[in-house]
Amino acid sequence: PARYPFERVFAAAELASSLQPDAIPVLKELLTDRDSAVRYWGALGLLMRGAPGLQAARSELAAALKDSSPYVRIAAAETLGQFGTAADLPVVVPLLTGLADWSQHDVFVVMAALHAIEALGPKAASAKAALLTLPTEGPAPHSRYVAYVPRLLTRLKSQLGVAAAAPESAPKAKKRNKK
Repeated sequence: PARYPFERVFAAAELASSLQPDAIPVLKELLTDRDSAVRYWGALGLLMRGAPGLQAARSELAAALKDSSPYVRIAAAETLGQFGTAADLPVVVPLLTGLADWSQHDVFVVMAALHAIEALGPKAASAKAALLTLPTEGPAPHSRYVAYVPRLLTRLKSQLGVAAAAPESAPKAKKRNKK
């Protein structure tokens, strides 16, 4: 048997990105697939459909917040955060900021979580304090990825109006009198 179910994943991705409104029932079913990539495309397809996707699959998306795949959790959290109610934010914003911790997750999970926080816009205001504590360094499979997280954090902090902690200033040198 194949290790990676390419045909199923590709079919899920095609369905998700087709944006057909009548695909919502199938996308809901995809959230329970045994393969995390298929579940991810189910969640992403519901996100792409906006409020109608959330309305049709609220309980399934809420359950997906506990999925074993961080990518499924991120897509579900973004959907609930963008199109849900204010009551969803105290659940999804901490989930996303936790997944944005580079000391706990790989660079790709961190970038996905930061993009989801950014997509929430002002709804992510409760993430301000957490953003100040997130690491700007961590492991990456190649050096080209190292600058992405700090850049995303800087942009996100700017968009949310997060003031950076003031660096401790060094003692000023005494001026010498010139004679």
